[in-house]
Amino acid sequence: MEWIVVDRERVVGTFSTARRQLYDGWIFAHPEKVVRVDELVANLVMEFRSGVEANPRNVLDPDPGKLPQSCVRYCEELCLFEICTEMGAVATDAEMQGAAKAEIFLRYMYAGRFFLTGGEGGGSCTPLYAGVVEHAARMVDG
Repeated sequence: MEWIVVDRERVVGTFSTARRQLYDGWIFAHPEKVVRVDELVANLVMEFRSGVEANPRNVLDPDPGKLPQSCVRYCEELCLFEICTEMGAVATDAEMQGAAKAEIFLRYMYAGRFFLTGGEGGGSCTPLYAGVVEHAARMVDG
């Protein structure tokens, strides 16, 4: 699995046109908030890395700014929601649903059910979800 850097630039690049205009206006009016947004993103990346690490079989990429590709979208959704909150903006229904799904995924990870196989940190890993393989094996065995 590929490990991808998740930073402010990447997150802001996922914003809708309307959300991006609001964000750009907010940053223009409050340039000091760039540091706060960087902190928000870094903290969420750290949370997801901790979720990956909750399963002791996982090996983290040494770059603290990287997440497994399968986690990136969820992290971006939570970053968007947190940035909206920081701006005092009202999240859209879609943004709220995305954040809720990301929170569920993150809780799943903290339960130790998310694991990477086939590599050390960055190689050609694939995400597996604990229980799925075991369930499939039970079904085949009868």
